Amino acid sequence: MNKKEMNMPASNRIWPALLPIVFLLNSVIPAYSGESRFHSIHTELERQKAVRFDPSYYYDRDTEAAELCRDLIQTWSGAGINAVYLKVYDPIHGAVYRTRYPHTIQTDYGRLDLLKAMLRAAAPYQIKIIAWIPAFQHKQAWEAHPEWRIKTRDGNDYKHSTDSYFLCQRDPAFQEWWLGFIADLLDSYPELDGIDLAEPVVSWNDDEGCFCDFCLKALEDHNAFPEGRVRRLIRSQPLTDLLVQSVRLAHEREKRAVVTTVASAHADGRLFSPDEQRALTGFDLDGLLDSADPPDLINVELIWQQWAHLYDDHRTFSPHWTFHAAREVIRQVDQRVRVIIHVELTAFGGKVMNDEQVLETIQTAWEGGAWGVDFYDSHQADERGIWPLIAEALSYNPLKKVWVITDEGGENDARQLATLLRHFNTHITQVVLDNAFVSPGTSGPDMVFYVGTKQRGALPSDFVRFMTDYSGVICWLNYNIQLMPPEFLKNLGIGFDRVSNEVSAEIHFRGIRFPKEDPTLNYIGPESEACRVLASAMVDTLEFPYALYNRQFWYFADLPTNYVQEGGRHIVFAELLHEILREDHRKKKTALVRIEDVNPLSNPEDIRAVANYLGSQKVPFTLGLTPFYL
Repeated sequence: MNKKEMNMPASNRIWPALLPIVFLLNSVIPAYSGESRFHSIHTELERQKAVRFDPSYYYDRDTEAAELCRDLIQTWSGAGINAVYLKVYDPIHGAVYRTRYPHTIQTDYGRLDLLKAMLRAAAPYQIKIIAWIPAFQHKQAWEAHPEWRIKTRDGNDYKHSTDSYFLCQRDPAFQEWWLGFIADLLDSYPELDGIDLAEPVVSWNDDEGCFCDFCLKALEDHNAFPEGRVRRLIRSQPLTDLLVQSVRLAHEREKRAVVTTVASAHADGRLFSPDEQRALTGFDLDGLLDSADPPDLINVELIWQQWAHLYDDHRTFSPHWTFHAAREVIRQVDQRVRVIIHVELTAFGGKVMNDEQVLETIQTAWEGGAWGVDFYDSHQADERGIWPLIAEALSYNPLKKVWVITDEGGENDARQLATLLRHFNTHITQVVLDNAFVSPGTSGPDMVFYVGTKQRGALPSDFVRFMTDYSGVICWLNYNIQLMPPEFLKNLGIGFDRVSNEVSAEIHFRGIRFPKEDPTLNYIGPESEACRVLASAMVDTLEFPYALYNRQFWYFADLPTNYVQEGGRHIVFAELLHEILREDHRKKKTALVRIEDVNPLSNPEDIRAVANYLGSQKVPFTLGLTPFYL
């Protein structure tokens, strides 16, 4: 930081540089086109605010498919919806899109190609359409291939209900057909954002399973006939394998993959553990998330009214139960993927959620730490006329307690960071780290930012212990990451090389180059696929990671508040703060063009031509007048 910057107030140093963001992000500066050595992602700034849409509830609408889709999209957009889980194939009634894939049928909406109409209507609103597919149930395939059916111990077809059509995920012929079914959809509708494999189970009870010839052989090969862990693993493995293959199909086409699963609850309100859920239904959360191709999102159904009805207990199971259940889901997922919480307006036992309960249920899902909320469903919200309430609930941002920990002498940079963080719904506590670390309170933070302003020989042991044990979001800026225990870095998939204070570099982020005057760069890189590079530093012709992300850990290879300049690389950090704090802001285009130095000697026709062009492009403008002195 130069002497002039040191004398400037923190807010004066950082905020003027943020003003040109609109111009910069729309500039035509060419981006680095070399092939990166690092695994990278395009992070999303917006939390997912999703609705479930089952077209079968809209057959009585006396409107054309295109008009229906336009009306729905406008309603959803007005409520802040940015993603729609559209039920594209009903296991009984068929597709709402055009398909000739074997054993598929089309509904009336399918013949009208409702899916295509919805994709067209959604595009101008930037609403993502995710194909909601009930996993591994399909009446037409079930009827055409009796040998694909899940079998009970006595050799009969497994039927949980009259409307269930379960197919065996271990059967090679069914696997081939299912993967073709998914590929046919994705290839026919490339505008889809992705697929949602909904409620994948082997069966709904732990004493059930598949006993077809393929499954019997697998049990025999592993001597797994007695009840126990081995049989449960054998039972669940083909479900996991086919989910992973389905996810891989989506990823090969650069599409998102979501898996929506049921979270079962005990009578005392505790969620089933992953092992208990696997024993009950065959769904193996850990097996799926630790696989070579995990889904991008896990969408977990937390339906408090379902359990309140089952256990006849409305004290334990209430809207606030969603908060504790969401926290437990996030703990089980353990930062491996993002978590969406699925809630429902559905009445159980004839008890309908009132408006206050709807609002509290969705808000407590956010408070529990969900990256997104998905509610079921659009039809019920239409019937009740509660879209303004849904909009209020989805826009809710819970207060986040943030600790900003800085080295002694770094208080100025900590204040600059706090200024940025107050752009969000946060409560900031600043902590100075000298030779010891003292916790500033008994209740822990939701997020921790460490501002490394000086190179140390060692970190205080209490601080190391706190950071090692902490399970929330950590954002580490600049120095001293190498002083954490090796196991800490290994778990994050991060490797440290060295620090240089004599670097000339520029930062590449989302196709834009940002100048960097600060000569400091920590040479650090990913050592696992889980660690992702979000921005890179170009030093001469070599590319090095600048911003990294792994689950809930973020790292920046210098101090973004240092050497702030107009249009500089601190914008990368400011932009990613939305992702770090899981809080988006509605985009505001507040910039305009000024036609400069207009005076009595200016040619009116030239001014009119410029004004007409800007007006035709819907670009706001103003005139800068200069006086003419006689």
